[in-house]
Amino acid sequence: MQDQLQTFRRHLRLAFAIPVLLAGLVGGVFVAQAYYLESNVQLLERSYRVQGRSRTALRLILDMETGLRGYLLTGEDHFLGSYRAAEPRVEPTLSDLQELVRSDPEQYRAVVRMRTYYENWHDYSRRMMDLRRSSGSVSDFRLNLEGKQYVDLIRRDSDEILQLEQQRFRDRISSVTITLTRIFLTIIVISLVLGLLFATFSRKELHAVAASYNDALGRADAHAQESRESQRWLEAVLGSIGDGVIVTENTGRIVFTNPVAKRLLGDGKQLFAGRMTADVIRLIDEFTREPQADASQHVFRSGESLVSTGRMLLLRSDGLEIPVSQVASPLRDSGGQSTGVVIVLRDLMQQRMSERALQSSEKLANLGRLAASVAHEIHNPLDSLGNLLYLLEHQAMDDSAKTYVRLAREELERVTNISEQMLTFSREARQPVKVYLSEVLENVLSLFMPRMRRMSIVLVKQYGAKDGAVVALPGEMRQVFSNLIGNAIDAMNGSGRLTIRIEQSHSWSAQAESGVRVMVCDTGPGIPPDVRSNLMEPFVTSKGEKGTGLGLWVCRGIVEKYRGWIRFHTRSIPGKSGTCFAVFLPVPNSKEDHPSESMAQRKAG
Repeated sequence: MQDQLQTFRRHLRLAFAIPVLLAGLVGGVFVAQAYYLESNVQLLERSYRVQGRSRTALRLILDMETGLRGYLLTGEDHFLGSYRAAEPRVEPTLSDLQELVRSDPEQYRAVVRMRTYYENWHDYSRRMMDLRRSSGSVSDFRLNLEGKQYVDLIRRDSDEILQLEQQRFRDRISSVTITLTRIFLTIIVISLVLGLLFATFSRKELHAVAASYNDALGRADAHAQESRESQRWLEAVLGSIGDGVIVTENTGRIVFTNPVAKRLLGDGKQLFAGRMTADVIRLIDEFTREPQADASQHVFRSGESLVSTGRMLLLRSDGLEIPVSQVASPLRDSGGQSTGVVIVLRDLMQQRMSERALQSSEKLANLGRLAASVAHEIHNPLDSLGNLLYLLEHQAMDDSAKTYVRLAREELERVTNISEQMLTFSREARQPVKVYLSEVLENVLSLFMPRMRRMSIVLVKQYGAKDGAVVALPGEMRQVFSNLIGNAIDAMNGSGRLTIRIEQSHSWSAQAESGVRVMVCDTGPGIPPDVRSNLMEPFVTSKGEKGTGLGLWVCRGIVEKYRGWIRFHTRSIPGKSGTCFAVFLPVPNSKEDHPSESMAQRKAG
């Protein structure tokens, strides 16, 4: 009995002692693991602090170097703002860094070297500033090389510290991972021994989680690398195109500008990243001088691309005005959400110069032809005037003499009228004004009227749109219609009928804009089929050596500048041949005075 009791007591003690020992063992294991984990966490924290202090010290020194460079290049004290702001912080930062790595001889030596190089560079910077203040030469190659060498040595030691700490950081992360793995394994072992806790946990699942985690990290790293390569490729492509490209956020803040955009917006060296498009891209209408809306905000609000129509000028900060065209499109992510706006600016300066040169050539040709016509027309009345005056000189002042005097006065009025029309053709306004096409056509027709009489051409005028008011430059309107009417007269080359019609109309675009259409129709032989398709192109003419091939091309450019269009219809059927040109111009938005009053005001001015 006693023996059984002792056995029972022994089993009881074992039953009590074994759980206590196991609990103590488990507690000891967990305490050891927790202590080891805590020490690794402290080491990780120390690595963070070392890396942070090292980066801060290098950044402060580079800020000082940047300020020093700006001051040495310009001599202006405000460039030393970053130098003075960073100078008092460098020494405490290096001291903290040196204290953190005191237990590591390799890093400690690197920080000591870094500190020594900084002191040498600091002395060098003061010498250079003193030399700059004394108007000495700061462009000496050896002096600049000395400062660069110090900064390069500081950067080398900083990179050495960072690389070493980053490697240790990775090793400690690995150690923490191993420690956690051991804790998990301990829990698994205890669960198997006691049969109570975490019965379903397995090492296979833990390995699967770790493998999935490593796989996710690998995919994320590969994706980040692809994104960096795509960004570099995109920047290279955008930097090589000939148009200015500006990329903005949805807020309108600029994040990228290619070299062409920098040249258009400034001197090519300014930094526009971080600035708002409304402050950088200032566009105005070339004719009204009205500011244009911010394209980035328009695209962001509407969600649609913006293609600016009409003629615009880009105003630069240096006062230069550059003719440009603008296209803005939204940037969207894979989900269709807007992430920004791409603005493309095209420099039209070269194109404008070419257009103006060709327009000037055509205008000079027109003026030459008109001058020859005027000279011819003036010659005949002057001959008549001379004859009449001769007869008057040898006649008494009877009724016939009075008739001669009257005829002489009429011929003089004719010469005066031709001269006035010539002056009107050459007179030009600086800004677009309200132009009455009926007046323009009457002025142009008065110049061609003697020629049409000699050729027995019948003139038919059908002014159904009252006065046909549009907003344009009067000289350009005269140039368009004198070219069309002159071409019509040349085409008939003898008797025929010239029809001029003005009527209200609408454009052929989707907006169906209201405007005025002018028809110039002749009964000539029609345009040859081989030149019809390219008739509006430069240097294409149906007149042979008599034409320059620029008239209709210039006319089309003038009309399209005012958002209009020019079309033609022709046929070469014998007995039913002829050509009709139609010019559409949009009407102004506001009403003005009667054309006679407007003409009187312009003459008075």
